Parts: sequence; structure tokens; C-alpha cells
Amino acid sequence: AACQPSPELLAFFRGVCQGTIHPRRRTWLGVAASRIAETWQTQRSELIWLDDKVAQVERAAASCGRAAGAPLHLPLLAHASAGNEAALERARAMARESVAEDQPIAVKPQHGANAAFVRLWPSPKVAGEEAIVASVDAAAASQDRTWLKENWQLSQVPRGVVLQPLFRTVWEDRVAAGDLGIDVLDGGDGFARGAMDGAVAKPGSAGDDKALDQADAWRHRPLELRLLVLFGVTVGAVLTGRPFELWVTRDGAVQYWRVEDLKAHDVPGYNKHGRRLPARGIEVLARELSLHWRYMRDVSEQLVQEEGLDELRVDWLLGDPRWGPRIGELTYMGAGSAVQMPEITTALACAFAEAHLRRSAALGDADADGVSRDAPTWPTS
Repeated sequence: AACQPSPELLAFFRGVCQGTIHPRRRTWLGVAASRIAETWQTQRSELIWLDDKVAQVERAAASCGRAAGAPLHLPLLAHASAGNEAALERARAMARESVAEDQPIAVKPQHGANAAFVRLWPSPKVAGEEAIVASVDAAAASQDRTWLKENWQLSQVPRGVVLQPLFRTVWEDRVAAGDLGIDVLDGGDGFARGAMDGAVAKPGSAGDDKALDQADAWRHRPLELRLLVLFGVTVGAVLTGRPFELWVTRDGAVQYWRVEDLKAHDVPGYNKHGRRLPARGIEVLARELSLHWRYMRDVSEQLVQEEGLDELRVDWLLGDPRWGPRIGELTYMGAGSAVQMPEITTALACAFAEAHLRRSAALGDADADGVSRDAPTWPTS
């Protein structure tokens, strides 16, 4: 019931399926924008936990942690609400301890989004106690204007701060892509494709790049893969911050787009995301997918099914042998900008809209009439 769209949103979904709305709105970003706007009208409090960096850890563990056989998120070293001085002091003490022991940590707002006010501290002793403690206070009290454009639920999360171990992807252990069954193929349309044989299991964000060599900053960030789950089914995945680089299909195959092909096909916005992941980064991704894809996909789907959600973005951190694959965070209604390839974003929008219309029609909702019930909502192969 918490995910049931209003009659107005159902009418929008019908326009998506029938192609009667502007093409820009007939995209995954357009669908997300319309859903986000609706949340400010419906204000469904039962979905707030999905944007709460503390509550989602406990809820996910309760929903499917035991069945997964391993912790899902990184552990919470400390967390505190903005007005709880005792808890804040414990968080500051944890920050000081990380400096004393030189243990890398991540500091992030409990109530944030879009990596704002997130700080990664790979070398606490070098950074110093003052800077890290200051980041704890800044995160707890933070407010960013971009958050006002997110869903209503995010605005209801208590202000606070979360401290976690820093997830550190190992980039140096290079693996030849061919050894993992990865081949770069020409699909006949000028796009490069990566074909992977099977996959199976385990799990970060922005950093203080001022202290890093910008050309090498990617090494200090974890490899993060965003899985998109619609109505309990994983439809694909993208790399965080790299929507024009690749697409991981439901079966773990990798579609990789070359810059020259994106340019030749005049794909909008392809050149707005800076440097591409170096070849060794792709090799690490291939390794992690070959080991853990099926596990990540199954856990993500189980979580969505257990909670009865219509969609969810599950961000998995990859490549740290200490932790294995871990969920960095869950995001509801926040995957719009992650998928920008024209064909994929339109297909996602149509599949999601039609699934809601079919569901509402099955429940006898007159607002859902006019939807096709013949073709599947998402390609099965």
C-alpha cells in the first residue's frame, strides 16, 4: 500500500506507456521526478527508513541478513543524532580513536544524499584529529540544497552522523579479463560488448579529494555498483558516477560503451562525467562480478520482495578482501540520473509504468485501464 501510486501518477504512467507525454519525461529520470513530486503530497512515513543510513542497516539485516549468511552493510562504528550531545561525543571519540590507531574510516550524514558532506579518511594520522572530528560535526549538522529536490521521506530522516570502516577496493591485484571469460565483442552496431560466463557473492562514496592527486583520485574511492531492482527483479546495474560507461545485465553480462561510439551515435551528455575508469578498474569489476554477482542480485531481490517495494537501488561496494561485497546504501526513488543511456532509460520507464498499471488493473482500479497485458514488461533475453 505504501508504494501504491495515486490516480494522477497512474495517469502519468499511462502516458509513459502510450507515448503521449514529452520524450524527456518518458525516461527513468522523468519517472523518478514525478514519483518524487508525489511523495510531498502523500507523505508516507512507512518508507522513511529507506533513506535513513542507520535504520536501513538494521531493517535490511532483519529482512534478509540471516538468509544471506553474512552481514549486508558495513558495520556502524558510531552514529549520533544532531541534538544528542552524549552520542555525538561518542562519535568524536571514535574519530579520535581512528587517528590514534590510523584506521581508515568514512564519515557521512545519516540524513544525506548525493555524497554531500561525505568524507573518506584513508590516512587518519596524516589528516589529523582536528579535521576528522570537524567532519563528524559537519555531517551531523549538514544540510544541502540538493536534498530539497529529493523525496519527502529524506526530509524526515533525523539529522545525524554515521561512522563506518573505510571500504578499500584493491586495484593493484590485476586479473586478465580473458581469464574470467570476458571478451570485448563488436555487436554489429558499433558498440563494444563484454560477455561473461556466469557469476556468484559479497559488498562507500565521496572523499576529501583536496588531499589527493586528482588524476589518481579514483584509486582512493571504493568500486561501487548500483543494482536496480523493479518489483523484486534485478534489471541491471551501473557504476556509481559513470552512467555512460557500462551496463551490467541481469545475468551478469557487461555491456561496455566506447567513447568514440557514444560520440558517433550522438548520445546526449556522454562527455559530462569526466575520466573513465582505467582498464585495471574494469578488470577488478570483472573479477568481482565473476565471484559475487549472483549473490548480490539474489540478496537485493530478496530485500525488495520481503519489504514489498516497487523499486529500490542497492549500492554494492566491491573489491575489499577484508569485508567482501557489502551494501553501501539503499536508495528509494533515487536512481534516475544513474541510468542515462537512451534505449535503457526509456525501457526502464515503460517497464516500471506498465507494471504498476498491470498491478492496479489486477486490483480492480479503473484508473489503470488501457494497458497492454500481452508483452512482458522487461526483455527476458
